[in-house]
Amino acid sequence: MKNIVLFGASGDLSNKKVLPALKNLKKTQDFSLYGIGRSESYTSDILDVNYISINFNNVEDFEKLKWVLNLDNPIYYLAVSSEFFYVIAENLAKRKLNFPNSYICFEKPFGKNKAEADELYGKISKLFKNICIIDHYLAKPPLIDIENIIKDNYIIKSIIESKKLNEIQFTNFENVLIGKRGEYYDKTGEIKDFFQSHTMQVISTSLKSLYNFNKLDALKNIDYTKKGIFGQYEGYLEEKGVSESSITETYFEGEFSVNIPAEKRHIKMFIRQGKAMKRKETILSFILEDNNSLVFSIAPEESISINCFLPNGKEIHLKNVIAEEYRDSYEVIFENLLNSVDGFTYNVDIKEIEQSWNISEEILKYKEHNEIFIYEKGIDSIDKGLWLTDWKLI
Repeated sequence: MKNIVLFGASGDLSNKKVLPALKNLKKTQDFSLYGIGRSESYTSDILDVNYISINFNNVEDFEKLKWVLNLDNPIYYLAVSSEFFYVIAENLAKRKLNFPNSYICFEKPFGKNKAEADELYGKISKLFKNICIIDHYLAKPPLIDIENIIKDNYIIKSIIESKKLNEIQFTNFENVLIGKRGEYYDKTGEIKDFFQSHTMQVISTSLKSLYNFNKLDALKNIDYTKKGIFGQYEGYLEEKGVSESSITETYFEGEFSVNIPAEKRHIKMFIRQGKAMKRKETILSFILEDNNSLVFSIAPEESISINCFLPNGKEIHLKNVIAEEYRDSYEVIFENLLNSVDGFTYNVDIKEIEQSWNISEEILKYKEHNEIFIYEKGIDSIDKGLWLTDWKLI
């Protein structure tokens, strides 16, 4: 029987995402769950957890985990802030709990910048053989479906591969505020939090399917054109844990250039993402010649739309909603971890993380010379006068 040792068991991520996923997985998988956290005591209303309280920074506290020696190559899952990644790995190793075949798994973002990510990975790789850096977005079934549709559907692939693809657009809007994450988010912002962690993986996965890149080459072929706008929702400075003089962005819109070596040309790409919007939506659009477009909706519904403009001026809009109930991405991740033999499917390579940080740090340098605009909470979109392109919606 496999064993999962969950660090941060009493935290927000575990209770919102990890434990509900493991509860569902218990119906089909046989595993034991051990929870480790900094809270003195913890009882889950979601799932039975064998809980132990320790101070992550105190190696002596890791003596309480001696029972792990009796487990069969446990899966260590760190649902904690990146500041605890190395100290937990180091203290496990000091207590000889870094078994040859055990996995240690980290949630993104991995590090606070490229230099820190490099150093962190280098130190942890000396302690553990099997390192997994998790991006739960890669396990979202709608994203997996898009990858398969682009790669395997002849009609869709023919449309996009016709060398008439002019532009790629990606939108990720969230209809929530930062909530209890104020202190963390204010040090991170939209670029480090979502763009670096998830947006670059969505884009590189799509480019991989479309142009037969590997994801690292796809990322290397993305250039930031130094055009962008940065926003902060009204009332952000009053959020708990946020500095009263904060210039942290909660909205970003930027222009990029994607190099397609096989076609000896570049394609424009526009990305926008933000919090406190009217609705939650994640949309990936391919804009063709004559303003025709192929639009994939990832959330809240999964759908495919084809928008055509005829020579006589008429428009045709075809939309297919895929009415399928999907499994949660965390459930997919843990199922894969429990059953993996030849490696974990949803691991992000450190080289991809480095390249994502390269792009993100370019954006943040550009931001230093630009003002942050304030936008109203609950809006459909920012003022059209600020748009960098003509955004295509469903």
